Amino acid sequence: MVKRKEYQVSLVSPGVLDENIHYGQFSRDWWETRSSRCTNTNNKTATPVLYPIRINMRTLVLLRNTQFIITVVKGHPGSLQQPGYICQAGDLTSAIFNNPSSAVTTLYQRLFDNNTKFSGPLIMGHDKIEISEQLLEGVNFVHFVVVSESFGYLYMELVFLLKNICIMQVQDLSLLLCIQLAKKELYLYKR
Repeated sequence: MVKRKEYQVSLVSPGVLDENIHYGQFSRDWWETRSSRCTNTNNKTATPVLYPIRINMRTLVLLRNTQFIITVVKGHPGSLQQPGYICQAGDLTSAIFNNPSSAVTTLYQRLFDNNTKFSGPLIMGHDKIEISEQLLEGVNFVHFVVVSESFGYLYMELVFLLKNICIMQVQDLSLLLCIQLAKKELYLYKR
């Protein structure tokens, strides 16, 4: 088993949720899953939890006794609708990248003149339960994922305030997902 490097990461600012971005047409780009360590479960079949990538979210990581601050912005050169990442260390600032790995790695290599590469999710603290929990604070609706062997990965994008979610087994259905939306219900099922 490969052991991952542990980084000292802290959340400087959780950033903000933007209704048009986080629940709009390109919302799938602004939510991401976290490792099972962050969902606090040992069940490998658990439904993945999605966490928001918040605008102006800032994390601080210490690398070689130097503070690197990664900031999430709206847009990058490849798409104005997806998250962009900027890294700062001292007086140096990276360009805007489409992933945190490139932002940190580019600035680190420029600063220390070497070829070290970093995992963006680890540098952003995706493996830290405390950070993941802070990102969910104030979130009234979380997108969710349904995973099944038959229909694969189904990403649900519902822009309704959920009152109740229940998952149940029914005799002839292997999966029934019932979602109560105000006075309406949505059923997804597999036969």
